[in-house]
Amino acid sequence: MTEPLGEEDRRIIDRGARQVAWTLILTATALVIVGVIGFVLAVTVGSRHESEERLRRGECSDDFTWVIDRDKVFVLIIVFGVVAIAAAGLAGWWAARRAVRPLAEALVRQRRFVADASHELRTPLTVLSTRAQVLRHRLDAGQPVHETLDALDQDAAALASTLDDLLLTTAQPAASVPPVDVAEAVRTASEALRVVAQSHSVELEIDASPAGRVRMPRTSLERCVTALVDNAVRHSPAGGTVRVVVHVDGGQILVDVSDEGAGITGIDPARIFDRFAHADEGARHDRRGFGIGLALVRELLTQAGGWVEVLHSGEHGTVMRMRLRPVGAAEA
Repeated sequence: MTEPLGEEDRRIIDRGARQVAWTLILTATALVIVGVIGFVLAVTVGSRHESEERLRRGECSDDFTWVIDRDKVFVLIIVFGVVAIAAAGLAGWWAARRAVRPLAEALVRQRRFVADASHELRTPLTVLSTRAQVLRHRLDAGQPVHETLDALDQDAAALASTLDDLLLTTAQPAASVPPVDVAEAVRTASEALRVVAQSHSVELEIDASPAGRVRMPRTSLERCVTALVDNAVRHSPAGGTVRVVVHVDGGQILVDVSDEGAGITGIDPARIFDRFAHADEGARHDRRGFGIGLALVRELLTQAGGWVEVLHSGEHGTVMRMRLRPVGAAEA
């Protein structure tokens, strides 16, 4: 039994159907107009005045009767007909391309989700399976299992986080998303990681001055900030400082996240946001995380018309910058 379409899928299909309908209506109207004009031109070009023929013979007449050259008109009509058929074919091809574009985008997202899931879920599922075997072994041996259960719970949480990341990357951005205050979202996401920074003896400084709003789901924006700040904390040495600064420059809202680590090594900093790209492991290994991380940040920001980049990376630290497009006064 076929599952009923969701609201978002139905909206996409309806939009595609409306586009095809209007395209066909406009194309048919244009072809009719062009056909009429072509027929008139063919008759006009393939005709002559009877008075002109009489004048050439030296006869005088006020008769302005048109004489149609059937052979010439027939040839011209065929030419115009071939052109009209070609135009109709091109218009139909263009309309079909516009109609299947949403379906093609959905197919791309589906394939990407399957590829990401097969890649990203393999490790956490293996870890869960291994942890379950260890738990069974400890139970059979009568050994304490509290530590294993805690680790199993953390692994399950990491797996759930990975699934959230994967679902976010395949989500269709909605034009009706209400604007979100950037400074407030950055401050909320950063403050949530303060306890994590303190547990690693890393100081977290937040300078989130009012900078405007962007049209982006608040959850997605906070997810991006969380990923960058978490990455900075994990790569900062004990006693280091992670700074989060929000400011405006050149009509854009900028969010800079800097750390005092050893910098990005083993990979071109420009590729750090590519899917499945990995730099040399300089981060702590006491925290588990299986998500796609920085690649997710770029995809979510791109959907909202923004961007993320490595502004600087060296032996004294790394600075990552989010570029956001603020909503206009009229749009807000």
